[in-house]
Amino acid sequence: MLSCWARETGAQTQPPGALSAKKVLVLHAHESQAPVFAQTDSGLSKTLLAGGLPIENQFFDSLDLRRNPDRAYGRALLEQLRLKYRHRRFDVIVTMFPEALDFFLNEAHALFANIPVLALYMPTDIASHVNDASRRVHWHAARLDFRGTLEIALKLVPAAKRAFVVSGAHAVDRRQEDRARVELQRGTGLAEPD
Repeated sequence: MLSCWARETGAQTQPPGALSAKKVLVLHAHESQAPVFAQTDSGLSKTLLAGGLPIENQFFDSLDLRRNPDRAYGRALLEQLRLKYRHRRFDVIVTMFPEALDFFLNEAHALFANIPVLALYMPTDIASHVNDASRRVHWHAARLDFRGTLEIALKLVPAAKRAFVVSGAHAVDRRQEDRARVELQRGTGLAEPD
């Protein structure tokens, strides 16, 4: 999605090098060293760079909300972001996971006013997370094809009797797991999924 943004922006009637002046802030909900964040950061950075956005205009910040859920931390975090970015104007903010979007919309809305948001790794029921309809929030929620994946697996291992769903511990992962259980129980001929 962000790759398309970079290409579409470059394809519009902007002067050469216009993207080089843009700034993007990426906000992780949790620990920055988590594989999902590290790998997404790498992909985003390469895509932005290929689209003409230099590394010095790419900012990555970990909110670390899972390990620090209290309100006092949230206030201190907001003040840190205010000090850190007070002289910068971002063109796009990317949030990863619902907690980062919630923090952005509920705590940091005044700090980053009128900036469009690309929300990644969101649940499919995103409407429950976006309370402010006036904000420009573009979101991405993966809709996995459990049925199709299982059909391919059964072609590879036709004698399979059980299917195992492996997922993370985050609420987004749990929702996907619940959906997989429901979808995979119907007409597969397998025992109830584990």
